[in-house]
Amino acid sequence: MIGVVLIVVDILLRKNSNARYSLPVLAVGMGIYLPPSVNMPIFIGTVLAWWIKSHIAKRSNDNNRKINLKNAERSGTLFAAGLIVGESLIGVILAFIIAGSVTTGGSDSPLALGLENWETTAELIGLALFVSAVVIFAKRVLSSVKG
Repeated sequence: MIGVVLIVVDILLRKNSNARYSLPVLAVGMGIYLPPSVNMPIFIGTVLAWWIKSHIAKRSNDNNRKINLKNAERSGTLFAAGLIVGESLIGVILAFIIAGSVTTGGSDSPLALGLENWETTAELIGLALFVSAVVIFAKRVLSSVKG
C-alpha cells in the first residue's frame, strides 16, 4: 500500500509541477529498507546530479543543453555502474580469501591489520577518498560540456 501511495504522490507531483518535481519511489523504498550508511552515498549522488545538471543548464546554450545533459546523465550512470560492479567484484574476491583462510584453519579476517586506535583515521581516509572521487567525477563531467 505504501508503494501505491508513493506512486500516486509521484504522479501528482509531476503533473502539478510540469514534471519539475517528483518523488522517486525506488529511492524512498531503499530509504525504508537500507540503513542510513548505505543511503548517504545515494543522497550525495542525487545532490551531485542536481548540481551538475543545473550547472550544465547555466553554461550551455539552447542548442547544446539537451546533448550536454544527456552526456552528463550517461557519464553518471556509467560511473555508478562501475562502482557497483567494482564493489561486487571486491566482495567476491574477499569471500574467496576469507573462505580459503577459514577452511585451512586460519582466521576469519585474514586481511585485518590489527592496528590500535585506527578506526577514526580509517574513517577520515575513507571520507577523503569519497570526497575526492566526487570532485574528480564532477570535474570530468563538467569539462566535457560544450558552450
